[in-house]
Amino acid sequence: MAKCTLDLSHPVFVQSTESLQGDPSFKQGLADLKKKVETEHTSCNHVVQPMPGFPDCQNKIWKYDWAPAGQRSATRKSWRMVAVVPDPAKQPYAVIAAAVYAKNRADQLTLKQLAQIFLSVIRPASRLRLALDEERFLHVRQGDQMRSICLTCGDTVALSSDITEVEEADSQHPCGGPITA
Repeated sequence: MAKCTLDLSHPVFVQSTESLQGDPSFKQGLADLKKKVETEHTSCNHVVQPMPGFPDCQNKIWKYDWAPAGQRSATRKSWRMVAVVPDPAKQPYAVIAAAVYAKNRADQLTLKQLAQIFLSVIRPASRLRLALDEERFLHVRQGDQMRSICLTCGDTVALSSDITEVEEADSQHPCGGPITA
């Protein structure tokens, strides 16, 4: 059995579940999920999300199905948790809860939405807040190339070894607006 920790205290997760935290069945359901995942990380319909087109996210976004305490379903659990594992090669796994959503509202999030959730968790909150206020694009070095990611919609805008090409692509990016879950 692989041991791991499930962190339910990351500020991104706490903020995304703020309206639900007053519900005792929600809190108990999360506590039950935490216990199950920390006992066996592949429990609770564990899925490692494939992320084609988002190599920085590959194998680092995990999903779990769960339900608030006392909620019964004829088939699968009705809620999904998106979790980030910054280093899936290191054990014990450090699993960070990032978001939850009711599957009756959205059965699947898009890859862009998942990449944006991932980015919000791996970047320190103060740096992310500053980036969102002051920058529209995140530039990430990948070998000898620079990848530009729009911080509003999550699109990869450019991948080039020429920073001028990256900046030109940034200036011409037709942003579709913020991603909403």
